Amino acid sequence: MDKRELKMIVKKLSEVKGHHTTLVSYYIPPDRDVAQVTKRLDEEYSTSSNIKSKQTRNDVLMSINAIRQELRKLKQGKVGEHGIACFAGNGEVYMIYPPEDVPSMLYRCDSSFVLEPLEFMVEDKAMVGIVVVDQNEATLARIKGSKLEILKYKESHIQGKHGRGGQSKQRFERDRELKVKMWYRAISELCTEFFMDDKIVKVVVGGPSFSKQDFIDIGELDHRIKAKLAAVVDVGYATESGVRELLPKVTDVLEENAQAIERKQLTRFFEALRENKATYGEVAVRGDLKKNRLEMILIAEGNETEFPEAEDFGTEIMYIDDDFDDGAMFCRTFVIGGIRRW
Repeated sequence: MDKRELKMIVKKLSEVKGHHTTLVSYYIPPDRDVAQVTKRLDEEYSTSSNIKSKQTRNDVLMSINAIRQELRKLKQGKVGEHGIACFAGNGEVYMIYPPEDVPSMLYRCDSSFVLEPLEFMVEDKAMVGIVVVDQNEATLARIKGSKLEILKYKESHIQGKHGRGGQSKQRFERDRELKVKMWYRAISELCTEFFMDDKIVKVVVGGPSFSKQDFIDIGELDHRIKAKLAAVVDVGYATESGVRELLPKVTDVLEENAQAIERKQLTRFFEALRENKATYGEVAVRGDLKKNRLEMILIAEGNETEFPEAEDFGTEIMYIDDDFDDGAMFCRTFVIGGIRRW
């Protein structure tokens, strides 16, 4: 099972709701003996037999028994390379063989399934920190997987330049320069607070005109943050709009980031549409695929349409998330699209 398949299963399981605490989640680490883990279920079965509510008791016992039956089918008495995540409830049972090791044994009955261990497996763990800054505003953000998260917005409240001449102007400008320096240092401290995490592997700085470089030069960025500095980019604003303006300008920096990869291919798709080198809709895409015309198929995340013959034609498939602007537009308008080879 790959991470995309796991992500779809996690989404499906997150929508399941049980009556009271009738949904059973059972995580089993790799190489555990089946006899050992079924014994734990036997104990839970015995304990659950004392639940006062007849309906809840019967539902929980049915779920536990469903998982026990599935475990007994395992060959060689072992649970597998990465372990198993077992879920049962509402008359259904799910045995998930994840792409990474189940970290620890966990059993729980609740009104929803425990999915945090699986969610951790599918998330893109490497993150990129972003700060856009000028003398008046600053916004800090990070990209994690395909998700952009705004972390902090701050205003400096520094006055504009003095309109009068003479010593008054000179004093004002000296005071203003000091305030700008202190402002940049304050933003550097926020960078240390948000970007020191080892999961932040790169940092990008953006801003209008000379502001971004001034921030780097006089803001006294921590040397550990400077070591992660991957790009300095010109943008028009130091707000969330500036962050979004920055993203398509640093796709090379974000090349290992899911959203950056999706953005790049969506840009290709939209350009190909204008040049009549792309198609969309399941029927049209499937027709072009059968004629070996497609280099890539783009599919909205969560759409269950499959193209098993794509591999035979050397056609790549990419799933597009809807949690960024272009992705949301694609998922809403096109759902399935294809980029032609010619």
